[in-house]
Amino acid sequence: MIKGTFEGERSLFKTTNETIDASLFQNGESPLKECKGLKVLNSTFLYKYPLWYGKDITCFNSYFLLDAE
Repeated sequence: MIKGTFEGERSLFKTTNETIDASLFQNGESPLKECKGLKVLNSTFLYKYPLWYGKDITCFNSYFLLDAE
């Protein structure tokens, strides 16, 4: 399980088959770019393209702010 505060571009690039819980993704585009098999819980995304090119990703109780297109 991954938890924490992340900043910068592609902070968890190509992460596979993980659960991300109670995390904050601050400035930095595409933090989960090209990830597969993720479960995202109780997390907040503050910037652009958080799940760009991701596959098999489910999100529960998570927030995508205005810039998180």
